[in-house]
Amino acid sequence: MDERYQLTEGEQRVSVFQSLKKWNNTVRSVWSYLQKNDFVFHGVVRDHSGVFSIGNGYVVIHHFTHDKPKKPMQGTDSDLAWSDIISADTTLGNLFAFLEQEDFTHMIPDQVFIDAFIHSLLLPHEWDWHLESPKNKLMVWFEKHDTTLLIEVFPAKEMGPYGVSGALDWPDLTYEYEYASAIEWSDLFEIEEVQAATPVRPANGEALTILEEMPSFALDIARASIAKIMTESRRVCLAYSGGKDSHACLLLVLHYLLVNPACQTNEGPSDLDTPCTLRFYVG
Repeated sequence: MDERYQLTEGEQRVSVFQSLKKWNNTVRSVWSYLQKNDFVFHGVVRDHSGVFSIGNGYVVIHHFTHDKPKKPMQGTDSDLAWSDIISADTTLGNLFAFLEQEDFTHMIPDQVFIDAFIHSLLLPHEWDWHLESPKNKLMVWFEKHDTTLLIEVFPAKEMGPYGVSGALDWPDLTYEYEYASAIEWSDLFEIEEVQAATPVRPANGEALTILEEMPSFALDIARASIAKIMTESRRVCLAYSGGKDSHACLLLVLHYLLVNPACQTNEGPSDLDTPCTLRFYVG
C-alpha cells in the first residue's frame, strides 16, 4: 500500500447475513459460477449485496431481482466496455465473459475510477491518487430481462468492503431464502456492531468506517450544494437506494424543503421562477 495511507483502528456498524433475501434462477447460476471458480464468500449486507473475494481483491454484487433500478440511478454511459479495462484471461474477465454468455448486457458508467484510469493512460508518469485510494472501485452494470446486477470491483484491498471480515460457508442455493417476517419493526432497524480488524483511514481524510455522525464541514458543503441545486433547478431527481449515503442525502434534502417550503428559484433564469419539483427514484 502506498505510504500516503495508514491502517488505523476504527469501529464498523454493519449486519452481515448468510444469504440474500431473494433468489431467482439467474442469481443461482451466477453464484454457482462464483463458488465453482474459487471465489470466497464473505456474506450478505443490506439484504441484497453479496461480498466475495478472489486473490487479494474483492467483488461486491448488488442484486435487483424484483424492482429494477431506474435508469437515472445507473449514471451516464462512459462508452467503455469491460474488455477495455480488464484482461479477458483474468479471473474477473472470465466472470464478465460468463455473464455475457448468460445473455447479460453491460454498461460502465462515468465514475471516478474511469477518470483516473484514462488519466493514467494519457499521462502514465503522473500519479493519480484515486487509483491508490482504499475507497477506489470499478462499477459495472449487468442487465437481463429478470435480473440487474451492479458489480463493484475493489482491487488489492487490505480489508473487506462494507464491514465484512472472514470467509463464510456458501448458502444453499436450492431453495428460496427469505428472512423471517414475524419480527417487530423496531427489531428490523437494530444494527449489529462488528469490530473491523484494520479499517483503512487515508492520511488525506478519507475513511471506510461508518461514523456516528457526519463531520460538520461535510454537512456545510452538502447543505450548500443542495441549496445551489434547489435554487437553480426547476426539477430535481434524487436517487435513493436505502444505503447510508443516499439516506443521508434524502434527509438533508427533506430538511431543506422543510426550512424552505416555497422552494422557489431566486438565482436562476427568469423562466425558472416557479416552485421546483423533487422526484425520488427508489431502487
